[in-house]
Amino acid sequence: MPPVPLTLPAAAGAPAALAADPAEETRRRLAGRFAAWGYRRIRTPLWEEARDELLAVFPETALCRFVDPAGRVLALRPDHTLAVARWAASRLDGADPWRLYYLDPVFRRDPRDGRFTAVTQAGVELLGSPAPEGDVEILGLLLEALDALAAPGTAATASATPTTEATVEAAATLKAAAGAAAALEAAGPEGIPFPARVAVGHTGVLQDYLAATGLDEPAAASALAALARRDRVALRRHLEAALGAGRATESYRFLTGSFPLPDALQRLEQLGTAPAAELAAVLRAAGRYFPAAAQRLRFEPGLVRDLEYYTGLVIEVFAGWRRIAAGGRYDGLLARLGGRGPAVGVAFDLEAVAEAAGPPEGPGPGAGGLPAGRVPGAVPPEQLPGSGPGTEGPVAGAIDYLVAGPAGDEAGRLWAEARRLREQGASAVVLCGASSEEEALAAARRRGCLRLLWLDGRRRVLRMARPAAR
Repeated sequence: MPPVPLTLPAAAGAPAALAADPAEETRRRLAGRFAAWGYRRIRTPLWEEARDELLAVFPETALCRFVDPAGRVLALRPDHTLAVARWAASRLDGADPWRLYYLDPVFRRDPRDGRFTAVTQAGVELLGSPAPEGDVEILGLLLEALDALAAPGTAATASATPTTEATVEAAATLKAAAGAAAALEAAGPEGIPFPARVAVGHTGVLQDYLAATGLDEPAAASALAALARRDRVALRRHLEAALGAGRATESYRFLTGSFPLPDALQRLEQLGTAPAAELAAVLRAAGRYFPAAAQRLRFEPGLVRDLEYYTGLVIEVFAGWRRIAAGGRYDGLLARLGGRGPAVGVAFDLEAVAEAAGPPEGPGPGAGGLPAGRVPGAVPPEQLPGSGPGTEGPVAGAIDYLVAGPAGDEAGRLWAEARRLREQGASAVVLCGASSEEEALAAARRRGCLRLLWLDGRRRVLRMARPAAR
């Protein structure tokens, strides 16, 4: 059998040139943003057995398979989300959300010629946080990451005073990514520095809409398949066959539309379904809390992801016609793997981002958001909260602040304070809906946060959440 060629990212064969590699620059910036939002690095296995749970998501023809000396059929890692969910299923206890990120390649077979291809993914997974809160956080992180990619060499303001070696390192790694919101405000509504469109859809909204139009099950399946292939000719043909020319035109325009926030909220309200109300709540909150939302976010009702485990929010990010990031909510995946709990995530394709951004302007001092050879927040799985010996005492990648307060009108202030702290070089996580300061303090200690910033509309309280050293 002739050897199967393997296509790797360009930088993989040239370690000496990594400093000038656009994908490496992108990696540094995104790692800085993920750490600033309190996400900790996890490394997933390079390969796994090609069992039913993997084949239920990826067809055999899409996997890079091989046989080991013991006769097992193995596959190179095709996806991080599935691996993270499998690892977390037996560990996530539901007490607090877990925030994890990864910066490693995935491997898939090109259906056109059978070649093995590698794509470097930089992504985050938020486990244990339901909609709409978790969806709002993922959209906020995504928008801020896009801003960070647009500001090479941006100088940071003074960081918070570090109290541990981990905090000193985190502050240094986050400086280059700071100031993204200021850069966006300076650019103005017509001048977003990194020209990306964040397309947002919802599996429930789409399914309810197709059912409400009167499509039977085979016709709805054909329409979904055409949307997944982005085949508008086939979509129109299926709609006309099922609905007639007049109604098909109306449905076609809706399913292929791309609506800015005001139009999106109006159309979701008109649909009047529970999934539409959920997505409207997410988009409304994102518009209030994150400066870039009004310019970047678009509601695209016909958005269909090419992986079957998504159950709610779906996201795709485009620079021109190139897709540079994708993700969504996958609440049923942990249960399928023996665990429980909601989950949502998004991942960037580093090579696509680097190509869309153009040639780098040069790394400069700290421009990548990371010191050479370091990634902020990287901890082995056994040191994640509640999962091993690293839980006691300070751990690598400790989060600087938990910004907490009651739900309601105060939520916007919590997100604004967290953004201000990140601009100063600190890492910050938001907890909206805490019933008391003491409850928030306990949550900060469980999550490995060094400080609690409590805001309840009447008071602003800063407390140490855990000792700097045991």
